[in-house]
Amino acid sequence: MIKFYILLMMSLFCSATAQKQPVIHETYPPGQEFYQGGRQQLYQDINQVLMDNNFARCDDHDQIYTASVLVRENSRVSFVKDFDSANIAKNRCAYDLFRKVLPQLKRWTSAGVGGKPANAIAQVRFVPAKLFEGYEAGYSGDEVSSIAEFPGGISAFRTEFIKHFNINAVDSETSSVRIELTFVVNEKGEMEDVQISGENNWDMAVEAVRAVSQIKTRWTPAIAYGLPVKYRMRMPLGMNFE
Repeated sequence: MIKFYILLMMSLFCSATAQKQPVIHETYPPGQEFYQGGRQQLYQDINQVLMDNNFARCDDHDQIYTASVLVRENSRVSFVKDFDSANIAKNRCAYDLFRKVLPQLKRWTSAGVGGKPANAIAQVRFVPAKLFEGYEAGYSGDEVSSIAEFPGGISAFRTEFIKHFNINAVDSETSSVRIELTFVVNEKGEMEDVQISGENNWDMAVEAVRAVSQIKTRWTPAIAYGLPVKYRMRMPLGMNFE
């Protein structure tokens, strides 16, 4: 008999995906900081740069821009080109300000994968209104006022997932296996960027990704500063074989 169990949790971390040389991980491994001192130190340094350089404030206090920064093995950084021209146009002031601030931030730290430094992408939410005179000590940028929600709640999503997951497609030489599936609920409520980490069970990984892809119901996206934002969900999966 096969016993199947799942537990759904929410998190803002991402798992890494390997690419061709040079390897660039799409996100930092869980628990690793991309800036010395963490996000609080990052935003403290951004505030200092903004004030020291007397950069012009944004007239629109609702400006918000989430930047992707490539942190290389040697801890040098570069801005990752953004192809979302509509979002850039809407948040041009925040976009331009971050591009000016980035070269002056010096505490970046590379990701560690397999005990070695690795190239990885860091996501930085930049809200100018929170970083000039409005800055408060301890600010960490993660002010999500409401998380992503599935219609009917987490139990409804769990039911949908189990309905699409074919346990007969999974085989294992061990008595139990556990993996972790993560995915992003984007600004439109769609699931994307599905990734797997944990124990190396190819059958279970493939079936988990397939099951998620079969769920077409849209989520209510997470909200930050009054705007829909991407939100990463974490879903541990386990199977016992008896």
